[in-house]
Amino acid sequence: MNIVNDKLMAKGVVNAIGTVTTLGGNVLSDEVLTSIREVSGIFVDMEQLTEEAGNYIARKVGAESAYITNGASSAIVLSVAACLIRVKPDLRYKLPKLEGGKKYVLTFKNQVNEFKYLINISGAKIKEIGDRNGVSVVNFENTVRKFADKTAAIVYFALDPLPNNLVIEKVVEIAHSFGIPVIVDAAAELPPKDNLRKYLRSSADVVIFSGGKAIGSFSDTGIMLGTKEIIDIVRGIGPYREEISDSGRRVFLGRVMKVSKEEIVATTVAFDKFLKMDEEAFMGTMYQKCEMMLECLGKNNSLSARVINPPWYFPRPVTIPRVEIDFKNAIDADKIVNKLKNNSPPIYCLSDKGKLYLNPQCLKEGEEKIISEAILRLTEEELMGE
Repeated sequence: MNIVNDKLMAKGVVNAIGTVTTLGGNVLSDEVLTSIREVSGIFVDMEQLTEEAGNYIARKVGAESAYITNGASSAIVLSVAACLIRVKPDLRYKLPKLEGGKKYVLTFKNQVNEFKYLINISGAKIKEIGDRNGVSVVNFENTVRKFADKTAAIVYFALDPLPNNLVIEKVVEIAHSFGIPVIVDAAAELPPKDNLRKYLRSSADVVIFSGGKAIGSFSDTGIMLGTKEIIDIVRGIGPYREEISDSGRRVFLGRVMKVSKEEIVATTVAFDKFLKMDEEAFMGTMYQKCEMMLECLGKNNSLSARVINPPWYFPRPVTIPRVEIDFKNAIDADKIVNKLKNNSPPIYCLSDKGKLYLNPQCLKEGEEKIISEAILRLTEEELMGE
């Protein structure tokens, strides 16, 4: 029985967008699936398992500590919450409804993304720095100085190559001069593998990655790397920490962000596998898939296609090349994208500024031809007015 098609009535799709949450993240490897089967048949002490998995991952990349979370988004919330109560640990009982204290979290207005406002879930208030064109070092330092007494953390969204972006090293240097920790959201900034260590080298206090993208674990997992101080606080408000007192049992903010034993083990195995990946060979395969699509599209008077490195605002990571298709004869790229979703099998890709884009990262063997032939057919239909 095909559970997806026969029982759930859902269709498998050709994914030419990438490891996005809306399409399920990624496909789990055989090694990860084996680890899931092994741990699913036993019971474990979840706090111990979480700590041991974190210690293993931390050793692999040279971090002080690490923690597996319920997605990168949860890692944002938990790390910010930890910074809010860092000076006054007893405030953990009041999260997310804190009164007074350091409630501001500084972010950069030019680092536009949909995840910034998750910060508010922790109880923090966002203060944006600069404008859509960035901020100078002087203005950044002056803003940090102005709000230092009320600021719990700075959250830096890694979106290289964002124009006019302050480099993380300078952000950390200035923030630390005022005693403010820096959290880096690098959720989908892999590959390159070096990014696992790049932001740690900057002395950022917490660096966040998605476990469900290039790393290859479940879509709803994340990895937090950073200082033992902050990650210990995160563990203290995490999903497995309970306190029993005369008034009864108490749980904390992280209880709604549980990670199963299967997900913790899977993420550890996937992380290990990712570190062993031949990155040069992987990137070579990405370009090869792009070239295959170019070859299939051939010379067509109704479109032109080329391989590009996408701009910073594209679905991450922008290190993965894309095939860019520019249609002629007034053919609407958005319309082609929507029609591709009704193809058999459905094909999901993106359009931007009148052009269509194909990401090779999640394509299975042979899907390059399926996509190209569908695009050529729909292009011909548009020309014929169908």
